Amino acid sequence: MDNENRRPSGLDTELGVLRMIAVFSALLIAFVAVFITSIIPFSVKGARASLWVLVFSSRVFNFIFNVRVGYAGGGGLRRQHGFIFMNHMSYLEPLAILSLTPVRFLAAQEVRMRPLSGWMAEQVGTIFVERENKDSRFAARSAVEKVLSRSQ
Repeated sequence: MDNENRRPSGLDTELGVLRMIAVFSALLIAFVAVFITSIIPFSVKGARASLWVLVFSSRVFNFIFNVRVGYAGGGGLRRQHGFIFMNHMSYLEPLAILSLTPVRFLAAQEVRMRPLSGWMAEQVGTIFVERENKDSRFAARSAVEKVLSRSQ
C-alpha cells in the first residue's frame, strides 16, 4: 500500500501528539532558561550562557524529530573557525547548525521584530542589519570584525 494513501494508525497519531507535547515543553523550558541566563549574563567558553542553552535545546529538538546533521568536509564542523553561510532551504537550518556548536548569526532587521524568535536571537548575540541601509551594513561588518577579533 502506498504511504500517500495510508491513513494514520492510532499509534501514529499518539506518537505525533506525544512528539508535539515534547516540542512545546522543550520550547517552554528553553525560553525560560534563555530568559534566566540573559538576566544574569555570563559566558562559558567565550559564548553567552543563553547561547549554550539554545545549543542544548537544538540538540533536544533534533532528537525529538530524529534529525541527523551531517557535514561533508573533513575534520568536523565543531572544530572549524570562521563563517558558515546557509542557503535558507528551511527555517530549521539555524537549529541544525546551532545543535553542532555555539554560533553567532547575522540576520535581517525584520527578524528582531518576530515575537519569540526575535527576542531569543537578541539574547544569543545575533547581529542585525538593515540591508537597504549602508550605515547599518557598515555597523554590522564592524560588529562581525569585533566578534572575530575577540574570538581569536
